[in-house]
Amino acid sequence: MENTKENNETVIMQNAEETKESQAMQSLEKESVLQRAEVLIRLVERIRAETKLLPASIAKRTRERAERIEKEEAAKKARLNVTINEKTLFNDRPAFMKRLKSFSVRFINKERPLTALDCAKYGWKDTNCVDNTNQTTCILSCDNCKSKMYVVEVNQKYKYKPRVIQAYKKYEQGLSEYHKEDCPWRNSHCDDKIYHFPYLFLKEGLEQFKGEARSILSACKAKGETIPTLKYPLDDKMLTKVKYLASLYEKENCSEIEKDSKEMIDSAYLLTVFGWSSLHEGIPGIQCNLCFKRKAFNCMDSDFDVFNQHRPYCPWINVTIANAFSPNLTSNTQNIKINGIDWMKDVIYIEYFIQIRREDLSLFSRNSQSKKFEQVRQKIRKSHELVDSWMMDLDKITKPENA
Repeated sequence: MENTKENNETVIMQNAEETKESQAMQSLEKESVLQRAEVLIRLVERIRAETKLLPASIAKRTRERAERIEKEEAAKKARLNVTINEKTLFNDRPAFMKRLKSFSVRFINKERPLTALDCAKYGWKDTNCVDNTNQTTCILSCDNCKSKMYVVEVNQKYKYKPRVIQAYKKYEQGLSEYHKEDCPWRNSHCDDKIYHFPYLFLKEGLEQFKGEARSILSACKAKGETIPTLKYPLDDKMLTKVKYLASLYEKENCSEIEKDSKEMIDSAYLLTVFGWSSLHEGIPGIQCNLCFKRKAFNCMDSDFDVFNQHRPYCPWINVTIANAFSPNLTSNTQNIKINGIDWMKDVIYIEYFIQIRREDLSLFSRNSQSKKFEQVRQKIRKSHELVDSWMMDLDKITKPENA
């Protein structure tokens, strides 16, 4: 038993000594690693100093720091999304046109410090409501921040008074400032280029010219109404071209042109040259799809001025806003800005000469065929004459001399 006990004690002591030796070795190895690390750090510092690099710092990424970085990244992403949405908001032409269309006749037909075009560019739309205390004051609103702006009517007599001029300036500032602090419209607005003349190609102009004219005529025929007398600034040469194309297109459309309807057909096509489209298939009338002026034919008491009935800012008449150029590539004025009506006149000019050229070629072809047929007929006639002479000679030969 004593021997067993002594053996156990010996084994324990040996294990303890081995453990101490192992720990000592690990300590030495750790010290060696630390020493090598220190040497490496000093080497890196010397290299960075010699190459004039900034000192490196390795900070521990604690949990708090990680959370702070995540929040910053999330906020940055949110700001980016807001920026993207705002860019889309300011460049959204359909939404802009919808706001512009909302402005009522009550707002537009009176002198006010702001135009419908300016208000729409800054995110305002017409609620078609008025102030209870002043029925001439229109109420506008913003769909984003739900703010409202009350736009007063200005008497022409006081338009140039100092207080009125000051009010104009206040309203111009209010286009932005009347929005709430967090509203994107407070800090930006639509670019001027968002409102322009939309047509670029000859095909688009011809679709406006032919399609809308036929829609106007169809609505009038359905209700038995006529187009009122038109007042238009058009020279005789261009008027001749318009009437020629109108007659040509209606013949292609298999329409029987009566004397009474000829004038109405010409009027319908003239309206489309000046930017007017059909009001509704069930209501004979016209509207402009750019400035949204509209008028039913039965509400016109006098001659309709096809040019001046557009809003002053309409691209059909306003050269600066239209930002359009002639579709006629051979024109000397190709690089000069024009309005929508002049653009349509150039379309009519091009289409007229295309149709005239086509007709001339067709006539030339028919004349060529007629000449060929005449040559064939002459040959046939000569052949008959030759055969007749031969037959007479044969008769003389075959008949007896005493007969």
